[in-house]
Amino acid sequence: MAVFLGLDPSIAAFGFGVLELVGTERRVLGLGTVRTKAEDGLDARLRHIGDELAQVVRDHHCQYAGIEELRFVAAGEHRGRVNVDNSQSFLAAGVAFATCQAYGCSVRFLNPQRAKVAVLGPGGGRARTRPTNPREVHAQKMARKRAVREQLGRLLGGAIDGSLDASDALSFAFLLALEHGRPVLR
Repeated sequence: MAVFLGLDPSIAAFGFGVLELVGTERRVLGLGTVRTKAEDGLDARLRHIGDELAQVVRDHHCQYAGIEELRFVAAGEHRGRVNVDNSQSFLAAGVAFATCQAYGCSVRFLNPQRAKVAVLGPGGGRARTRPTNPREVHAQKMARKRAVREQLGRLLGGAIDGSLDASDALSFAFLLALEHGRPVLR
C-alpha cells in the first residue's frame, strides 16, 4: 500500500488530492482546497496553508507528495502588470515542500503537462491551436481542467467532486501513483 498526495499550489486556493494505491487498485482518500482570505497578511495565509496540509498528511499517512512545478509568468503575459499571486504561489509551494518533508514524505516537483498527459493520454494536455484573446485562453484552460476532472472520475471509478484546483492536484497524485515503482514516464 502507498499513499500519494498531489498539490496544486496557490496562495488563494491551494488544491490537494490524496490517492491510495493497493496493488493495482487506486482509491481517492481525500480531495479539497485550502482557501485563504486576501485581507489576511501573507504570513497568516502561508501558516494556514501549512497547518491544513500538515493535517491532511497526518490524517492520510501520506508517503509521497507531488507538487506542481511552477514557472514565473513574464510581466508581458499579464499586460505589463506584475503577477503577485504567481510569486506568492511559489511561497505556498515552499511551505508545502517543507511541511511534507517534516512529516517524512518523499517530495517531487512535477510538470503539469505530464500530469495532464498521464490522465488524458497523448495529445490530451495541449490545445491544437493557441488562442491570443485572453478570454479564449482562459476558456481553453478551464476546458482542459474540466476534462482532467471528468477523466479522473472515469479512471478512478466515480465522479470527482470539488474544485478544479483539487482535481488538478489529484492529477499529480495520479501521476505519482503511475510512476511508483516504475521508471519515470517520458
